[in-house]
Amino acid sequence: MLGERFASARRRAGLTQRALAEALGDRYDRTMIGHVEHGRSGLLMDGAVRAAEILDVSLDYLAGLTDDPRPAADRPSPPARPKPEKAETSEPVEKPPAWVEALLDDVLAAIERLNGPQRPAGDVLPFPESGDPDVCFVPKLEVQAAAGHGAIVHDETVTGAFAFRRDWLDQRGIDPAQASLVEVLGRSMEPELAEGSTVLVDHKRRRRLVGHVFVVRTADGVVVKRAGKDEDGRWLMLSDNEDQKTYPPVPWTREDRVIGEVRWVGTVVP
Repeated sequence: MLGERFASARRRAGLTQRALAEALGDRYDRTMIGHVEHGRSGLLMDGAVRAAEILDVSLDYLAGLTDDPRPAADRPSPPARPKPEKAETSEPVEKPPAWVEALLDDVLAAIERLNGPQRPAGDVLPFPESGDPDVCFVPKLEVQAAAGHGAIVHDETVTGAFAFRRDWLDQRGIDPAQASLVEVLGRSMEPELAEGSTVLVDHKRRRRLVGHVFVVRTADGVVVKRAGKDEDGRWLMLSDNEDQKTYPPVPWTREDRVIGEVRWVGTVVP
């Protein structure tokens, strides 16, 4: 439903896939717009809101909740419902216990810290402070970086966090607000990056360097690969696995965008 409505609204607006991608910002390209329209991928919430504004439609329309494409502000207001008569009661309303109110305040404060003000495109959602000045959290996202074929990303939701020593991050120039943790899927980067391991991605380091490992958004999805070059100096995405017939070098095209460099890996000992 999203893909069909997304494509229909784009055509009504007279935009090409490339023009819409440029309007949405540097996190999107023509290939990603095509994946959304064909139902192979989804949109992040900020991208969906921005797309609705550009295409002059409502989020409800894109999601299939209404057949009226007009934004809510342009639609006639529904008739007001009559207010129910207040039931007469002689019993006073019981105030909730103090611990319930305190718990509610804590939950609302946590939600506010998680949502926070909108950050520039490419930034990672902030995670609550640890309370220890020597420790900070790096959020783990519900994204799998495929060590093999690409993993299509439908959402980048914060599912947890790992605690790191602040001095350890500072020594390596890693800003926790510009980093995230993702899970490795597949075996093309074994033995260094085993399937199921978690890698820390530094979003500030996006310049390709030979021999370094990067998380890359390709036309097929998100992959984790080592940067290399062929004899003619053309960039390649390399796999560490010795089985090069199964995991051959792949050309690194202009459309393949670096998400960040892998700076740390953690795994569970079997």
